[in-house]
Amino acid sequence: MDYLFGWTQEIKNYWTAFVRIIYPAFCLTCDSPLEIDERYLCALCHSRIPHLKEPLCQKCAAECPPFAPSNFRCSHCRSIKSHYHRGTALFPYRDEVKTILHAIKFEKKPWYLKIFKEAIAKAALPLPIAEYDLIVPVPADPKRKRERDFNPAYLIAETVAQSSPGSRIRAILKKVKSTPPQSDLDRVKRLVNLSGAFRLSWHTDVRNQKILLVDDIVTTSATINECAKCLKEAGASRVDFFALARTGSS
Repeated sequence: MDYLFGWTQEIKNYWTAFVRIIYPAFCLTCDSPLEIDERYLCALCHSRIPHLKEPLCQKCAAECPPFAPSNFRCSHCRSIKSHYHRGTALFPYRDEVKTILHAIKFEKKPWYLKIFKEAIAKAALPLPIAEYDLIVPVPADPKRKRERDFNPAYLIAETVAQSSPGSRIRAILKKVKSTPPQSDLDRVKRLVNLSGAFRLSWHTDVRNQKILLVDDIVTTSATINECAKCLKEAGASRVDFFALARTGSS
């Protein structure tokens, strides 16, 4: 059996090499030619993908000043009412991560999410994934979803769910009001921009359920907070969030 597997892998490598000769593949971030065993990124660029550096805010996962205590909360989280319990994120939204997510969202190349598959599978969530009753992707703006034909948050939620067979993904939140991008607004306007923008789908019962919200990028946590508010008002017992990337601002 081992001999058969080795032979199959060798044939696969030869085929990949042949295809690469006809259709050369290049690193997404540095444009250097890829080796046979490399996909999307060269080994050097893959090793340069930055991770969020601790200490992180224990509420929203924003990077905090060095030497902050383990229970530290950023000034943003201390000044607003958070409807979610706790959040976590993997990467800062800069450098290679920003390039990859830009390609996914604006060049309509969702397969690049495979670059983060292993990191997502190993992510330390606020609770073990099996303890969540539902995994809920943050809904995309209807116009942007029509343009892309996919919601990045849903694709990330699918990857999160793969680590726990039986996990349920439900797109039960709808965005019912188009809003300007949060990045275009100041802090005060960000807090009111999304008021009433989300609604729970009809006939959805989330009473006494633990829910993990999933998004691609968290900027101010205002989107997450508004989604969590909808779920908590509908009776959810706990709402946490997981984001692939986190901007530096709160």
